[in-house]
Amino acid sequence: MEFRQESAENKFIACDGDDCGYIKYRETADTLAVLSTFVPPELRGGGRAAELTRFALGYARDKGLKVEPVCSYTQLFLKRHKAEYADLLRGA
Repeated sequence: MEFRQESAENKFIACDGDDCGYIKYRETADTLAVLSTFVPPELRGGGRAAELTRFALGYARDKGLKVEPVCSYTQLFLKRHKAEYADLLRGA
């Protein structure tokens, strides 16, 4: 799987051939707001959204950004992986 950032479109993209999923985001000087996550219906349940979310959170960590999880999937992911990503949330 290939992961990339399309900063002009404010998207993180994960592709495997022609099949792609993406996260839409908004970045400010100190925050990465994760707005939505999309994986095509035929690819759901295979862990693609989780891998894509890890990629986005890694980007935030590398840039020293806090994460604002607007997306319901990202909120759930962060609850499930609290110990690993707590430092990225405001107030941490």
